[in-house]
Amino acid sequence: MPSIPCVVLNCDSAYTDKVTRRHRFPKDPLQFNIWVQKSGNNKLLNKTVDAVYKSFVMCDIHFDPCYKSFGFQRLIMDDSQNIRDLLDSSFMSSISSLETSSQLSITSTLNNESTNSVFTSASNSPVQINPISTTSTTKIASKSSIKRKLMSDTGEYTLVPQEGKSEVWKKFRKVLNVVENIDDPDSPEQISTGFIACINCKDLYGQNSSTATLSRHRCNLGVGSKEKIDAYFEIMNKKKKDIPKKLKDETIEKCVKYCCMDIKPMYSIEGEGFKQFGQFLLDVGAKYGKIDIADILPHPTTVSRHIETTTKEIRNNIFKDLFFIIEKKYCASTCDLWTDDFRRNSYMSITLHYIDDNWELNNRLLHTGQFPMNESKTGDNIRRFLYNFFFQISDAANKPCSNDLMSSITFVTDQGSNMLSALRNTNRLNCSAHLLNTVLQNLFDMKYLEQEEDENKPLEPVITLLTECKQLVRFMKSTGKNGELCKGLVQEVETRWNTRFLMLQSVQNALPQIIQIHGENFNRIQNIDTELLTEITQFLEPFKKASDELEGDKRPTIQKVVLYQLLLKKHLQTYSNLRENIYSNAEELTINSILQKLGKRGLEFMDTKFKLAQEHEIAVFLFPKFKSLKMFSETDKARIIGNIELKLLRIDLEEDNRHTNLQEVNNITARNPNPSGNSTFSEWEDDENDIDQSRNYPRYKKEVEDYKNKYFEVQDDNILEFWNNQKYIFPLLSILAKQILAIPASSASSERSFSVAGRVIEERRSCLGGNTVDGILFLNNHFNSQK
Repeated sequence: MPSIPCVVLNCDSAYTDKVTRRHRFPKDPLQFNIWVQKSGNNKLLNKTVDAVYKSFVMCDIHFDPCYKSFGFQRLIMDDSQNIRDLLDSSFMSSISSLETSSQLSITSTLNNESTNSVFTSASNSPVQINPISTTSTTKIASKSSIKRKLMSDTGEYTLVPQEGKSEVWKKFRKVLNVVENIDDPDSPEQISTGFIACINCKDLYGQNSSTATLSRHRCNLGVGSKEKIDAYFEIMNKKKKDIPKKLKDETIEKCVKYCCMDIKPMYSIEGEGFKQFGQFLLDVGAKYGKIDIADILPHPTTVSRHIETTTKEIRNNIFKDLFFIIEKKYCASTCDLWTDDFRRNSYMSITLHYIDDNWELNNRLLHTGQFPMNESKTGDNIRRFLYNFFFQISDAANKPCSNDLMSSITFVTDQGSNMLSALRNTNRLNCSAHLLNTVLQNLFDMKYLEQEEDENKPLEPVITLLTECKQLVRFMKSTGKNGELCKGLVQEVETRWNTRFLMLQSVQNALPQIIQIHGENFNRIQNIDTELLTEITQFLEPFKKASDELEGDKRPTIQKVVLYQLLLKKHLQTYSNLRENIYSNAEELTINSILQKLGKRGLEFMDTKFKLAQEHEIAVFLFPKFKSLKMFSETDKARIIGNIELKLLRIDLEEDNRHTNLQEVNNITARNPNPSGNSTFSEWEDDENDIDQSRNYPRYKKEVEDYKNKYFEVQDDNILEFWNNQKYIFPLLSILAKQILAIPASSASSERSFSVAGRVIEERRSCLGGNTVDGILFLNNHFNSQK
């Protein structure tokens, strides 16, 4: 076994160096003498060739790379040139390398075809040295480097046909290295790399590969298709690596430790923010190696400051785009007030709903500002708060706020007196979900249910049912017995929509299991009328479905307000028409009498509390399925169409005003009263763009008539896609659709933002500043909207 140290004098390669390759001395006497001479170590002359071959090696760093055979691994050359100068550039041809494993496998055969030095056979004939080539020195590149340059078409490598009869050679070419010729720069030389490449995917094979091997090659890339090539490499980069089970198990242990040490919920590791942060740390480790996490993690105060600065930067960029959307009335806003449970600070949320140029509905939580503590929440103070905020949008867009932006926005809010006062001079709609909740609150109001008729309380069973169900839920929760059920009971909360229905439904579903656990004689369920419970649950179910549908903000919902109002009225009318004399059972007679009274009372409240606005009616017309307005009387149809035409006329005038400057420029270039080819009276002549001049319809009326007279098949979820496709056929109606369909049916978006705020402002974080809370909620909405 040869020794590890190099025999070249002054070579400083380490004994423990396992990377640098070593080479045995050749057994050929002539070549052996040249090696010894070039090494500068004359002591080797006193040893036999076999002894040196077995015991001594020379470092790879002493050989110039351009004279190694292809396939030789390129190594970093020693900076000390005085050692390399000992060896002539034509010292040797290809020298097989010693592998840096436990055993040094060695060959000493020289490849005479790829060298500038030609040695004679082992004899006493002198060594013949061919002249050195005048081409520039070429360093051998790796396979991956050659393939990458072929794919990028850098010109450093070229493909030339390979001679052969096999069909394989139609797909493969020889790879030649194009190098500069010093003597003749205009005629670069082409040097063989020892590789052949597929003309499609540029995969490399050795030049001596058999045609059988090449015929098994498969690639999915088309010739000359850069897009497919890029897609190929993208797929290869995204190809999942096999993760060892040991690493996965260790990751699980670290997640357990993270959740338990910091008291984090288990689902937090599924959060997109956690995943992105973890991926960032993995990328840092891959780029910079092992580092201490404390060296890159910022201080919490730094994070807090950056939340505010990031919020300001992103918000200002968004404001610039939103200004023009608001100016064109393509948006609506939902606003609401909320008070936290710890410091009793009040916050006001402002969410903007708009349809962008791609006809997609967007919901932006723009602001969750802390209401000034020294100001009461009066209508004037709320209006001032809103005005100051919308002024920031104008300021960010560098536009003079000559007109109040609030006048261009349709607001959707609850019916709070302070909110009504604040928005009295703006276009405001009632939240439809609040209206439904108001109807049900009045319908099940205790004062109404306790009213007497003929010295009786006909609705008293409803009071008993609600009271018993509340007490059952409270008992099961307080005693811990709620955990015995497969699905727990739900408590009614007065301030939350539809919780009365959810409570009754949960009791109805859990009763069989409660009886199975506690028996039929369980005193907590003795006074619950199961039949009445079922009927009241069915009575309330359509209200829950309508409320859920109208609370959505991912798709337009305003066009469904009229439809659900009609559906609920029809539902209540069914109960109102119940007749007592068709039943023989006294209990059924009592239940149906109760349902009849609830149905009639519900109809009254639907008429008085759930009133439609003009925008709701127009939205139904813009819903292609219902453009005939069959649910309205002829008088109402004429009124709605009139309102639509009035809005279209205003849109037409506004669009003309926006193009006034452009038209004036065009008029300046067209002042010739009698241009070539036109008559003196051309301004009054008909042209091919005149449509139905005989009826003398204005454009907006013509659009309405054409829209009404066509039939369209549109799915509920594709209403925006429909108007996007029709924007050139019905340009005015499409603008109206953009303005109306952006209005949400309810203010649920603001309600949901306060649910997130409740998770931010908790007992341990009750001292968060108002700007920090605003920034967290804004960035949460912004980052999630970009998923």
